[in-house]
Amino acid sequence: MKTMKKLLAVALLVGAATTAQAGKGGSYYAITSAIASNGQDAIIAEVERTETLECSQCVAAVQGLLTDSRYPVREVAAWWFAKRPGMQQQIAAQMLTQLQTGDSIAVRNAADFLGTTKV
Repeated sequence: MKTMKKLLAVALLVGAATTAQAGKGGSYYAITSAIASNGQDAIIAEVERTETLECSQCVAAVQGLLTDSRYPVREVAAWWFAKRPGMQQQIAAQMLTQLQTGDSIAVRNAADFLGTTKV
């Protein structure tokens, strides 16, 4: 019985330590690993975890997600940029150009970004 209680206590501690929270615990490595896995849920979770991360390398990684074929991935990338108003405005200007000059996929991606960020 004592062993069972110890195992339960260890399991609870490990579970508490590994529970991810939005906006906390993200890193460039975690984002790039999630992108490399190509798992939609993994990508979304890692981008959300980096909500407040200031990382110049992360900008390029997340910007690449704006052209992903899956809407939820493009949406979370746009949300991430919406949390950074200066970058949001810069990308919005690029997306407005894409609306006028891009092919159908580029226009779709631009419209999704602009709609998500409500620029």
